[in-house]
Amino acid sequence: MAGAILGHCDITAVLVHDIFGGELLVGEVWSAEGEQQGFHWWNRLASGIELDLTREQFRLGQRITAPRSVARLPGRLPRRHGDYELLRRRFAEAVVAAAAGSVAAG
Repeated sequence: MAGAILGHCDITAVLVHDIFGGELLVGEVWSAEGEQQGFHWWNRLASGIELDLTREQFRLGQRITAPRSVARLPGRLPRRHGDYELLRRRFAEAVVAAAAGSVAAG
C-alpha cells in the first residue's frame, strides 16, 4: 500500500478538505539521516481530529515537522489537477459501489 500512496499526500489531503472541510496541514519531511526530503500534507477536521490517509508511506525513520495550516486556493489546482480529478473520480466510484453493496445487503 505504501507504494500506491507514495507522492499522493497533497491531492489526497485536498480531496479530503474539499469533502469534509477543516484545515489543510503541511509539514517538512526529514530523513533519518537528517536530510530534507520534501513535504507531507494531511488534514485537521473541524472536530480537531487530524486525519492522515497517507502517513504509512513513511516507514524508514523519516520525521515530519509540526504542521502549519495552509489555505486551499480556490478553483482548479495549479499543479496535479489531472491526478486530483482521477482520484476524485475513483473515490466517487468507490462510494457509489459501497452504497450499492450496502443497499443490496440490507
